[in-house]
Amino acid sequence: MKTIKFKGYNFYYKIISYECGEYGAFTGHKTIFYDTELETINIKKYLLFGPIIKKKIYKELFILDFNIEDPTYSKNAVSDAIEKKVIILERKKEIESGKII
Repeated sequence: MKTIKFKGYNFYYKIISYECGEYGAFTGHKTIFYDTELETINIKKYLLFGPIIKKKIYKELFILDFNIEDPTYSKNAVSDAIEKKVIILERKKEIESGKII
């Protein structure tokens, strides 16, 4: 995963490519952004059975439906898309802290 700094926030991000359309006619891209802090979750070792183990993962924050490293997108377009998602993240934090209005 790569890191990016945006207006005081630090994120990890990963770009995923996937085929879509009939017979994989098109290739799509997604950029998934993660928190920089690890969180611990409990999962079953063998999916449905086995002992419960603790696994450390990065929390997924948001997804953009394009590749942010694609040169066809301008710097402004990428920063505007990230800014919209950051505003939603800030609002979620306000709601969790009890500041609804």
